[in-house]
Amino acid sequence: SVAATPRPATWIFGGGDSRRRRNSVETRAPAGNAFFARTDHCDLAGWKKLLVITSEFHAARTEAIFDWIFGASPKRGYELGYLDTPDDGLAPEEVAARAEREAKSAENVRTKLAPTYSTLKAVREFLMCKHDLYSANGLVVRALRAAADGDDDALLASYGAAKKKAPPRAPIFVAALCFGALAGRLLRR
Repeated sequence: SVAATPRPATWIFGGGDSRRRRNSVETRAPAGNAFFARTDHCDLAGWKKLLVITSEFHAARTEAIFDWIFGASPKRGYELGYLDTPDDGLAPEEVAARAEREAKSAENVRTKLAPTYSTLKAVREFLMCKHDLYSANGLVVRALRAAADGDDDALLASYGAAKKKAPPRAPIFVAALCFGALAGRLLRR
């Protein structure tokens, strides 16, 4: 394991009872960590306090994301705390490069994502329909990029990129997920 990039641990606690501490579910990105920590742990258990642990270089973006998602409506009065782990193991220029990228991402969260997706329902729709690491379309694009680096035709075919130009299946899934949200809005009219 690389000391500079430990898997961030999100601990949820109630009172001081260690039996109530939980590690977050494995997710693909900080937005997922925040969303599922809130929806799968805090909202269901009624917990109000959250300590988020992450790397120093990753702290600004992580804080912006958790503040956004835990502040989304419906508001529940959460108390968030943050603990940064040292960036040991990375060269100073690597830490600087990551910190610069993270700062830009944190600014994007504060100025674009948080104002645009201000309810928990809207955050979920963003994750499932638009986020590259959660939307089916984003996952297929990433997989195709990774598969294109190899020569495995069977692997490429499994993602709909066979030499025969098999139709990709993921956009239908994406449409179904996004249509579900759209259909819900249309039915309420």
